[in-house]
Amino acid sequence: MSVRRILAALLATAVLSASASAQRTTREEPRLVDLVDVVVVNLEVWVTDRQGIPVAGLKREDFELRVDGKPVEVSNFLDMAARRRATAELGGPAVGSGSDAPAVDPQATDEPPLVPPSHVVIYLDDESIRPFARRPLLEDLTAFVRDQASRGNRLMLVTHGARVQVRHRFQDDPRALPHLLTTLEEPGGSVRQLEAERDFILRTMERTVVPSPNQTGIRFEFDLEDARTLLPRIRGYAQMLREQTRARLASMSSFVSSLAGIQGAKVLVYVGEGIHAYPADGLFRAWEERYPALARQEGMSTGLEANRYGLKEEIRELVSRANASLVSIFTLDAGDRANFTAIGAERGTSTSGPTPLVVGRLDQQISMQEISSKTGGEVLGVGERFGAVQRLGEQLEAYYSLGFDAAPFADGRERRVEVAVRRPGVRLRYRPAFTVQSLGERMKELTLAGLLYQRRNNRLGVELIKESEWVREGGGYLVRLAMRMPVVNVTLLPRGEVHEGRLSLYLAVQGASGRTSPVIEQPFPIRIPNDAVLTALGQQVAFTFDLALGAGEWQAAITVRDELAGAVAVETATVTVGEAARAPASRQ
Repeated sequence: MSVRRILAALLATAVLSASASAQRTTREEPRLVDLVDVVVVNLEVWVTDRQGIPVAGLKREDFELRVDGKPVEVSNFLDMAARRRATAELGGPAVGSGSDAPAVDPQATDEPPLVPPSHVVIYLDDESIRPFARRPLLEDLTAFVRDQASRGNRLMLVTHGARVQVRHRFQDDPRALPHLLTTLEEPGGSVRQLEAERDFILRTMERTVVPSPNQTGIRFEFDLEDARTLLPRIRGYAQMLREQTRARLASMSSFVSSLAGIQGAKVLVYVGEGIHAYPADGLFRAWEERYPALARQEGMSTGLEANRYGLKEEIRELVSRANASLVSIFTLDAGDRANFTAIGAERGTSTSGPTPLVVGRLDQQISMQEISSKTGGEVLGVGERFGAVQRLGEQLEAYYSLGFDAAPFADGRERRVEVAVRRPGVRLRYRPAFTVQSLGERMKELTLAGLLYQRRNNRLGVELIKESEWVREGGGYLVRLAMRMPVVNVTLLPRGEVHEGRLSLYLAVQGASGRTSPVIEQPFPIRIPNDAVLTALGQQVAFTFDLALGAGEWQAAITVRDELAGAVAVETATVTVGEAARAPASRQ
């Protein structure tokens, strides 16, 4: 059974049933208590002088924070650079890289000055990194990840070629990452094929004599026909590049969204030549300039063509997803405009003046500047090599974190942020907007973080186990997963003849191929007769999920929220389905 059919079956036939220890109800339950939903957003702010040197020693009272133009109190404050210095002086380690490391309260005065870890994703746009840049770039990144691992930061490596692949997860041993970087092979694929089409168009354009209304003869007719046929060919190339870039942006946006449930500072380091905001803009411009009379005759305008194939909305969506997930995007530009002279000579194309190659590079650089600046990041690179990687490491060391209560803004709308510092002559960089999802959406984000990155926080003693499986008519298996937790960990309040509690459950599964199901959300009200409460406190409450799955190994994650106490737990499990589950112990 294919993964696509597995997931479709899961959505179409998933049956959720309560065990005998707890009954469901279809009528809407009144609230027993009112809870205050506390949501803290931490905004990373980089403060430098006019020379770009970090400004040290700022205090909480030096900052002013506004959301949608209204002043907001800074409730939590952290000077990352000062915290690192204090930790180094005391000889204390940074917070470890384990997935269950404790959170750090920056306001506590009696704790050692441990450094809260950052989550750093190295996102290699693999096909856009050219051979002349690949080896030195990977060598620099190897030094960078060693440095970051030594500081206790959690690292992930993602390559984006034909598809997005997570090569190294946050929970993996960081000592394996440097070697992994050195073994990455150069991919081929669709990017190179598109470049071959672009180069053919350029060579054809360069060898074609510019048609003039005064020209006649066979040569003129051939050149005119070549010029005419080039325009639809450029449009075809623009459409292919647009679809490819659009798919890459969608994958990148989806990946950024998956980081929403990760707590702490999150940085995505994009490594590549950039994103085309206006695919083939340079080719359209070159064609219009080379054949102006024909362009007027065809009613062709570079501006109109650029807008037709532009991807500004998709880029804005990526920025919005990053800000909703509180991910800052930094860019290591793997390209260099000067290198296109060599590329053009190698491929038989001219690169003098504002050629399509240079225009395309500028388009990529401008779009990445927009993505970085609007998420609180920065563009680094363009020939700097190790200097850029070193500066990136410095950036992660010297920021101020401003925490504030964002519960009043938890409605899924994008909010505008403004930060000011009472210090003359400084420059600020921070994300200019953020989005806080509703409570239910945040629980789904935590579930996906648990599933994809093994983020566990099981304060309620939740268990997730496979109870049974049986062959499903039409193929695959029906698998029963059970959530169990001690009744003593459930908040129960008296209501007439019973004690009532209310849980909300969120479940997701992922197959071996990496395909992930949507998060299943299920309310779970609990009623225990008053005369049975003391006995029930020594037992467990259970809820079962019946899922249609294929044979193989599945990862599962469940989030349980106690709606009366506001407590949340995330638990994960590996579920083996099919023949592997029934194999003798000697074959396991």
